[in-house]
Amino acid sequence: DWSDLLGDPWRPLVNRATQGTYPAGSVFKVVTMATGMEAGGLTGDSSFTCEGTWTGLGPELPKRCWLRSGHGPIPLSWALTVSCDITFYQLGVLLNDLSHEVLPEYARRFGLGAGTGIQVEEEAGLVPDPSWKLRTKGEGWATGDAVNLSIGQSELLVTPLQMASMLAAVGNGGTLFRPSVVEMIASDPTSPDWRFEPTALAKLPVSPENLSVIQDSLHKVTSDPYGTAYQVFADFDLPVAGKTGTAESGSGEPHAWFVGYAPASDPEIAIAVVVEHAGLGADHAGPLFRQVVEAYLRSSGR
Repeated sequence: DWSDLLGDPWRPLVNRATQGTYPAGSVFKVVTMATGMEAGGLTGDSSFTCEGTWTGLGPELPKRCWLRSGHGPIPLSWALTVSCDITFYQLGVLLNDLSHEVLPEYARRFGLGAGTGIQVEEEAGLVPDPSWKLRTKGEGWATGDAVNLSIGQSELLVTPLQMASMLAAVGNGGTLFRPSVVEMIASDPTSPDWRFEPTALAKLPVSPENLSVIQDSLHKVTSDPYGTAYQVFADFDLPVAGKTGTAESGSGEPHAWFVGYAPASDPEIAIAVVVEHAGLGADHAGPLFRQVVEAYLRSSGR
C-alpha cells in the first residue's frame, strides 16, 4: 500500500497548500498592476486599448484576450476587475522596456519565489528572470517572457499559501506576515501556555494610494456586474475582494483559482482556492471560496 501511495501519479501525500506549485494565472495581475503603478508611473486611470487580439510580439504571434470581442478603451483599474489580458500584455512590454528585472523583482517583494517561513515543509516556487533562464535554458530573456509573466504564466510557479499570504497583505494594508500553523497552545484559552504572535516579514512595495486602487478593483471583481466573479457573489451579503485566475496547466484543463479576503473593508480571513485541471476560476474556485467564507462566519457566530 505504501509503495502504491508513493507511486501514485496524483501525489496523494503532497501537502498541496504548501508543497503544490502551480502557475498563478491572472491572480498574478495584482503584482503586474502594482509594478506598473510603482515602477512605471501609471495610475488607476492610465488608459489602454483592448481589441480582442494583440500583435505586439509580431503578426506571426497573435495573442488574444479571454473576451474575444475586446474591452475597448480601458483604464488599468478596470482591467484588473475584468481581467483584461491584452492590457496586461501591453503592461508587460512597458515594464520589460524599463528593465528585464523589474517585474521579477516586484514578484519576489510580494513574497513569491521564496518560502513563507511556516513551520511545515513547503516549496519556494519559482519566479523566472533573465539570469535563471540563461542558467537553466542557455537562452536570453525575450519580450515574450515578460508578456507571459505579466499574466502569471511563463515559468512562474507559486503555492496556494503564497497566494493567500500575498492577498492577505493586500487586504491588511501592505504587510506580509509569516504564516503560522496555530495561534496558541492552551488547555484554557484564557491563559495559553504558548502564544504565537504575528511576525511581519516585509512591506509590499506599494504606496497606500496605489494599494487602495488595487483593493477597490479587487472588490469590484465580486460586486460589479462586469466583475469576473460577480455571478458567484451577487446575492452574498458580505463584501468580498478577490481575483479569479484560469492558469494554463500544460496538459488537460487549466487550473482554476480564486484568491481573496473578507470582509473587503475590514478583512479577517484570506483564502486561496485552486482546483487542479478544472477550468475557469470563476466557475470552479469562486464557489468554493464562498463556501469557506460562509463556514468561517458560521463558526464565529455570524
